[in-house]
Amino acid sequence: MNESSGRSIGIAVNWGRSVVEQRRPDAALEHINFLRGGDLLGGFVLSGCARVDTRYGAAWADVCSSRTRTGRHAGPYVESVAGLDALETSSLLTVDRMEECLRAAGLASGKNFRGIKVAAPPHAMVEQRVAVISKTLELARRGERQDARSGTSN
Repeated sequence: MNESSGRSIGIAVNWGRSVVEQRRPDAALEHINFLRGGDLLGGFVLSGCARVDTRYGAAWADVCSSRTRTGRHAGPYVESVAGLDALETSSLLTVDRMEECLRAAGLASGKNFRGIKVAAPPHAMVEQRVAVISKTLELARRGERQDARSGTSN
């Protein structure tokens, strides 16, 4: 039950959409904090975007997967599958940003949903498309484990 409205309602934040609309990588975190502060956060969707054109689409399109590297390397979560690097090096959605937003969203309690939105390059084979989804899920789970360890909850 949402205390502000007296109803069972929530708003989901799509990381890529927030960043695309404001052209700032910090926008999604700000939206999460704002909605959580008003008891309105209903879910969080991981979706990447880039400032430049990528193999997934045009600059600032909400179409690419998460990034392969951050200030630290994403490690074993990134690999090449059938000639396709599973994740996008130009994406603004870094592993650090993903973890930060998952912690801020406080979704470990299971009250709200988590989701991913991914795309594959236009001519990717099925196994390559599955690899992009798998790698994004692995990174999201990594952030989820971090969220659970920090004790953050809604």
